[in-house]
Amino acid sequence: MTSYLWIPLVAFLSMFSQDVFSVWLVRAENAGRAHASARWDVLQDACRIAGVSANTDAILLSHNVLLAAITLLATFMADYSGSYTGTRLGVYLDGRRLRRGTV
Repeated sequence: MTSYLWIPLVAFLSMFSQDVFSVWLVRAENAGRAHASARWDVLQDACRIAGVSANTDAILLSHNVLLAAITLLATFMADYSGSYTGTRLGVYLDGRRLRRGTV
């Protein structure tokens, strides 16, 4: 089992990064910044591919129910925390720009 512990970790990190990048993607699209939006989209897609690979390894290929459950739980936790973190970072950075007057 210890050799498979990297799978939930990869699933968590990829989903967390994907959610943070997706928040920033929407913020860039809303601001009309096409190049920034395209960069965030590419990063988000790379994270999604890594996450799908990790989930496929855990759920479909391992035939290990405990590993599949841990991987799914890690993915769900990362989904929530990534969206929350991306939104909070955006609010924080917008507040800093407002205080500096660079908005």
